[in-house]
Amino acid sequence: MQTFINLPVRDLPTAKRFHAALGFGFNPRFSDNMEAVTINDQVSVLLQVEPNFQTFTKRQIVDAATSSPDGHLWQAFHLDPTAVPAG
Repeated sequence: MQTFINLPVRDLPTAKRFHAALGFGFNPRFSDNMEAVTINDQVSVLLQVEPNFQTFTKRQIVDAATSSPDGHLWQAFHLDPTAVPAG
């Protein structure tokens, strides 16, 4: 089982540089409008540009106490990795 945490970002290249500077790697299976930050073998953070993130929720994206370079809310969900096409 893997856990994916959705994080909306305004500037994907800046967010990727920030997480890379912290020493995290990235999963190349996710690349269109998002980057998958590898936290460990079971947890990844999906950095998604805001318009892409907005397709997952009807709620407004707001700033939250949990801070990222954009100051956005973290959203957790479970995804069966076999449901994601390789490539």
